[in-house]
Amino acid sequence: MTAKPLGFSACESPGKVHEGKAKVVRTYVNRRDDKGEPLVTDVELSLEGCQGELRMVARGGAPFAGCVAKKSNASSVSVKMQSGRTRDGHLATRLVAIDECVRDPDPSDSRSFEAFRACTPVMTDEVAVGFRCEVAPTDEAKAACPWLAR
Repeated sequence: MTAKPLGFSACESPGKVHEGKAKVVRTYVNRRDDKGEPLVTDVELSLEGCQGELRMVARGGAPFAGCVAKKSNASSVSVKMQSGRTRDGHLATRLVAIDECVRDPDPSDSRSFEAFRACTPVMTDEVAVGFRCEVAPTDEAKAACPWLAR
C-alpha cells in the first residue's frame, strides 16, 4: 500500500509517515452512484494513545469511500498519516490510510479536521471543583503522537 503525498510541495520531501491505532466512531456515506456504491464517505476516528482525546474526521472519494464504509463502528483500525508542508507553507498531517483503505487527500478539502482535548481536574482542598482543558496538543500528547507536533 503506497500513499501519494497530495497537497505537499514538490520542492521538498513528502514528509514522514506516522502509524497509529484508532477506533472507528462512525462512517457516513455522503454520495452514492446510480448502483448504490459509495462515492464519498466521511469517517470519524478516535485515535488511541495520544495522552488526551483526539478525534479526526476525514472525507474521501472512491475507492476509499467504498472501502471505509465497510468498517463497523467501534472497530479497531491501523492508521497512517503523512506529515509535510502544504502548498502555502503550513505544516500539516494528512490521513493517508485506514487499514487497507488508501486515501488520496484533497489539498482543498475543508471538511476533514482533527480536534484535540486533554482535561485535568481542578482540585481545592482535595476536592474536584472543575476541570481545565487544553485544546492544543500538550507536550505529552506530542511525545506519544508525533504527528501532532506542528
